[in-house]
Amino acid sequence: MNGQYKGEDDLGRLMHDFLCSDPDDMHFDILAERSRYFKENPKGVSEMCKAMEDMRNEALERGRAEGRLNNMIESVRSLKAKLGLSDQQVKDALSISNEDWEQIAVKV
Repeated sequence: MNGQYKGEDDLGRLMHDFLCSDPDDMHFDILAERSRYFKENPKGVSEMCKAMEDMRNEALERGRAEGRLNNMIESVRSLKAKLGLSDQQVKDALSISNEDWEQIAVKV
């Protein structure tokens, strides 16, 4: 779906509402009510803050996990290239589980 669509039909009005920051300018009452709840009602604001915090924490953890994986991949590459270690020796030296090794092996 093209979020830039600005037609005068229901889809265009819906796209307008999705991009609208002021509930009073929205076409669809149900969206305006929910938007107003999350922006103006203390309970709704609290719920939205919690949802945003949860999303941030999930993204942070995904980033950390990706960083750990990238570091492990670089360590594996280094041990294999500089010391000539076998896959099993690298796995043992770095205490890499078989599950983690499957992710690493395809990227080394």
